[in-house]
Amino acid sequence: MNRPGALAAIYVALGVAVAAAVAPVPAAGQWLARAAVVFALPLAVGALGTRLLRPRSATRYRAAVALPALRHVPLLAIVCALELAALFVGLRLGWAKLEPGAGLASPLWISALVIALPFAAFVSVVGWEWGLRARLYSVWAERLGPGAAGVASVAAGVALALVHVAPGLAVADRGFLAAGLVTLAAREATALRLFRRAGVLLSGTYRALAVGLDGLLIADRLAWGSAALETIAVDPRFYLVRAAGPVAAAIATWLFAARLDRRAAAERHLQP
Repeated sequence: MNRPGALAAIYVALGVAVAAAVAPVPAAGQWLARAAVVFALPLAVGALGTRLLRPRSATRYRAAVALPALRHVPLLAIVCALELAALFVGLRLGWAKLEPGAGLASPLWISALVIALPFAAFVSVVGWEWGLRARLYSVWAERLGPGAAGVASVAAGVALALVHVAPGLAVADRGFLAAGLVTLAAREATALRLFRRAGVLLSGTYRALAVGLDGLLIADRLAWGSAALETIAVDPRFYLVRAAGPVAAAIATWLFAARLDRRAAAERHLQP
């Protein structure tokens, strides 16, 4: 099989199946389930993309694995700052409160968290971003154009992360679910634009930062899994503010990347 549409359908089905499967897991098996979602699932995404799709363009392949320039580091800092700023605005307004997570008191959990962060960065690059961008998006884009390819890769990414906002496919809170889906879509759009700018290493670094800051260190109490700190909404408006951060980060990424693209095009035009 070498059809990007079929791979997108597989990704969506896999994400829905994982989200549906986590609810019945007993408490004693949550650690194993968490490790499978954080590590095994991304690696499976990358492996499926490599096995099922082949790019036709060697140039596009080299661009997918190019080392990102250091000039992109401030952009990643701005993106993370925007996401955290929205979170703390909600806390400052009193629309949510911050409490220690269930695992924070456990030295074993803290040690596992520190060890897990480098592996999360690794699987973000060779798993999520390789499968969703270097394979699904790139192959689809070279055949049918970047518009449909972008929509497909974003939709597949949201489906694969559905487990975090709708474990067991249950709706714990409509506001939380809506904000979670908007956040997931905005982050996928950000990762897509970073990939188009400089390849999987840049988009994978962003995803690893998002996982580390939001998924492992600070998470919503209703989200699946455990984090060092947990936010608890006391006002539904908190979810509006919470989703605004990733949306603002996505807009900033697209605008900044477009500026860099124009600058690069101007430099090429001036070259003799």
